[in-house]
Amino acid sequence: MEFANNIRDWWKSIGGATRAIVIGLLVSAVVAVAAFLYLSPSEPMVAVGPDMPPEEVKAVQDRLTTLSIPNKLDGRGVNVLVPASRRVEAVVGLAAQGLPTRSGKGLETFEESSFGATPFQNAVNYQRALQNELARAITQVEPVVAARVLLARPDPTPFVRDQRPPTASVVLRMKPNTGLSKGPVRPSFRWSRTPWTG
Repeated sequence: MEFANNIRDWWKSIGGATRAIVIGLLVSAVVAVAAFLYLSPSEPMVAVGPDMPPEEVKAVQDRLTTLSIPNKLDGRGVNVLVPASRRVEAVVGLAAQGLPTRSGKGLETFEESSFGATPFQNAVNYQRALQNELARAITQVEPVVAARVLLARPDPTPFVRDQRPPTASVVLRMKPNTGLSKGPVRPSFRWSRTPWTG
């Protein structure tokens, strides 16, 4: 209580110009803290796919906004970033609309110079390249307009009982009034068809 009284007495003793300066400093401090909290992401942002033309970037952002997934443009304006924890959700949601339309770079990624790339970056690039190669192959099937492939490759283990086969999630965009029969699918594939309601 005494501290509050001291503040009150001090406030009454200072002039109008000093009060304006104090208020300005307080407002500036509040704005600075708010801006810092707003601009500091709680988790890393990652790209949803390969670089895209401007018109497709806009379509991707619109779709992500519809899905209530936070997003923002990257520094070059050719890709859209989403929180890392929601990337898979974003990719699947975009793939349902055939976005992005380009599959991205496949194994030709490794023809480019990657001097200084870490083993982790090489592993990530290899995973993306495999996914893009599979998506390209799937789009060769006649009714398929676009495809997105997400691979899940278990970590290697020396124990046979713990070994698990890789799995993949595939989202297809089909031509209107068409479907995918079992004919184009190799018998060794296990597949199921679930109507998309999104």
